[in-house]
Amino acid sequence: MAIWTVTNSTELANAIAKATDGDEIKVAGGTYAELSVKAKVYDTPIKITSLDPSNPAIFSKVVIYASTGVVLDGLTFEMLPTATSTTASSAVMVDQSSKISILNSKIAGGPSINGVDPTATALDATGNVIGLPFGRGVTISKSTDVLVSGNDISSVGKGVVLVGSSGVTIHNNEIHDLRTSPIVGAGLNNITITSNHTYNYTPWKWGETYGDHGDLIHIWTDSNLQSSASTNIVIKDNFLTQGTGTALLGIFFENNTPTFGFEQVVIENNVISNANNQAFRLERVSGTVANNTAITPDNSMLKGSPGLIGADGSNLTITNNLIGHVTVYADSASIQSGNMIVT
Repeated sequence: MAIWTVTNSTELANAIAKATDGDEIKVAGGTYAELSVKAKVYDTPIKITSLDPSNPAIFSKVVIYASTGVVLDGLTFEMLPTATSTTASSAVMVDQSSKISILNSKIAGGPSINGVDPTATALDATGNVIGLPFGRGVTISKSTDVLVSGNDISSVGKGVVLVGSSGVTIHNNEIHDLRTSPIVGAGLNNITITSNHTYNYTPWKWGETYGDHGDLIHIWTDSNLQSSASTNIVIKDNFLTQGTGTALLGIFFENNTPTFGFEQVVIENNVISNANNQAFRLERVSGTVANNTAITPDNSMLKGSPGLIGADGSNLTITNNLIGHVTVYADSASIQSGNMIVT
């Protein structure tokens, strides 16, 4: 194992090109251009860190593409708004890669400088609203075995976006001050979302027919990304709060295909403090919902106390939750015990 110390972008690119299994690249404090790792395979992951944790290396963004075995730890990614920024811009992009870890880093965007005026009645091709956060903190696309842990993700449109991926763990992150949703994704299997804290959302024209939609955690099926049900999704020990922002919907499993749905789902020990009556909306979900607390942070409830809706062929075991209501539609089945209904 070698340790590389680099002080500029040229040295960094050279170190990534020459690094071998288990090497560590320590980057001196300062501002760098894009951090790029493309078509590199390390059987023992390489690690890229800041040389001085109190003076972290700052990158405009990172792209990891078609690569295996990379750990980014203790870095800063500042995605500054430009005239070409869109809602799909990402501070951290992991694409078609595996064994990737994003750890203990600061990931941030800022208010958009392009797009439509906040008073507009439709979005343009950028999807941006001037003055509101843009883009994504982390995008994980068609990748496996990815860990996102211990990060502070803020001032972006969406916190973490998952696309057609498996074996992803999102753990112990602070995700806040967003335009819409903290965690979203489609076409997923073997996903673990644990111990995250989310708060403060400013969706554009919330509640209007052409305005933003937002959920605290939103997972859906997509026939372009999967050919069967999404399986083994665990959402546990998260603290999902409204903060000083708008009351988004809560944990939403959305079945956009006739028969796929979600199997082996565990939703356990989460606290949702949010003034929206849908703390959980579960469509064609088979699994357990246990030991969760869903309460409103004040008296400004939207459509009643936050509770659970099971629909579209769900088969649920619902136990020991403190919750505003449990509503299971006639097209679904449930076993319920030990729930306390609070209003």
